[in-house]
Formats: sequence, C-alpha cells, structure tokens
Amino acid sequence: MPEYFVEQMSGETVTTWRVVKAETPEEAAREGTGCDVKARTAEFIWVRVTDEDLREVYEFSIGQPHPIVQSAKPASR
Repeated sequence: MPEYFVEQMSGETVTTWRVVKAETPEEAAREGTGCDVKARTAEFIWVRVTDEDLREVYEFSIGQPHPIVQSAKPASR
C-alpha cells in the first residue's frame, strides 16, 4: 500500500502533518484528517497530500467529520 504525506494547511502554512498508508490520495486525506474531503477549489483551510514516489501533489478541501470517526467518540451521559 502506498504511503502519503498528509498536511493540513491554513493558507500556505502547514498546521499538522502525518504519514498515512492508503490505496488512494483521497483515502489518505480522509484518514489523515478524520473528515470527508473533496477536490479543493479556493478554500483557506485545506489538505495537501503528497505521493513522494510518484512526485505528485493532490489538494483537497475538508468536509464534515467522517462517520467512522464520529462513532468512535464516547457517548455523553
């Protein structure tokens, strides 16, 4: 499975990063952020995914928290 370098961005500033193993760049972005993603247009908060083996960079905008991540949170009492 390929490894991707996933960076959360604020404008052109990296705010967080991690290395993620995933089948596709979109899956890496989703796993790295815990949110659904879509192709970036002009959002200020976004995700940059780099495949260093292929030397390709992908850009995504961040959507709603991914349902799997939401269900992993403990229920409030």
